[in-house]
Amino acid sequence: MGPFKKIITCCILFFSLLIYSCSEPGQSAVEQTYKPGLHLGTGLKYYYTISNETATDFKVNDQEVKNSNSMLVGLLYEIVADRGNGFKLKITFDSIHIKTQKGDSKTEMDAAHSAFSLDPVEKLLGALKGSSLSVNINSKGTITATSGYDELIDKIMVKGGIADEAQKSQLRNELNSLFGNGFIKNNIESLSLFPDSALRVGESWTKQQPVAPELKLDITTSYILTSIADSIASVDAVSDFNKTSSTADILGTSVTTTLQGNQEGNYKIDMRTGLLQKGKSNTSLEGTFQVMGRDVPVKMKITKTLSGKKL
Repeated sequence: MGPFKKIITCCILFFSLLIYSCSEPGQSAVEQTYKPGLHLGTGLKYYYTISNETATDFKVNDQEVKNSNSMLVGLLYEIVADRGNGFKLKITFDSIHIKTQKGDSKTEMDAAHSAFSLDPVEKLLGALKGSSLSVNINSKGTITATSGYDELIDKIMVKGGIADEAQKSQLRNELNSLFGNGFIKNNIESLSLFPDSALRVGESWTKQQPVAPELKLDITTSYILTSIADSIASVDAVSDFNKTSSTADILGTSVTTTLQGNQEGNYKIDMRTGLLQKGKSNTSLEGTFQVMGRDVPVKMKITKTLSGKKL
């Protein structure tokens, strides 16, 4: 995996703007009906810690190869404007910590150490620290506009000392792809769990979401609002999918995948703001990657966790 792909991978973020509001008085929690809506105020700040751990087992020429990757990212979200029918958010990268293992080889990189590091990838991580993106969302958490991507790309290239025009073009295209629609769709709107309709405790719904951005594989997940206590809603999620063919970006190469598996998770949402407070999901995948005309057996386990707090 080249330095550009590593820095892109570390930026895959896991944030969700989720929604609940008030209901009719005199009803029990089960009887109450909750309607979609974000309840945020200008100047409010929230800090989210996002963890993504992926373990992959390949079998090549009857030899098993184990790889793993873990990322811990800290993001600061600030509500900079209330537009009446939506909000403008400033999203700032505060910390980035990556651990990888490929067979017997282990590496660890931290954006906080970039100033004294000789590792070019770690220096690129440092370029992300303190960088910000702007996102406009409507009252249901749907993205309506984004800005700041060009500035972010330029900063990374300057910090990384990237002067070659071919490398600049490649990096710009890849970052625009992932920080544009890829970043928004896979890391904000993809985790807007709730439907537009009102809900009661015990009701369920389905939603199509990506397993992981690099796999380019969407699955249908079933959700159920299991409980509400002390203004915190609990949602369980589960999905099972049969063999599904798609494409994946593995080590910078596009490969054909045939995968099956399951996913389960639980999410806590603060009904007073509509924001996700914490969440965890576990995904198990099994199937094949087609590489150079050969089917390579593969098993994957993906664990994602998120926790947020008001500052």
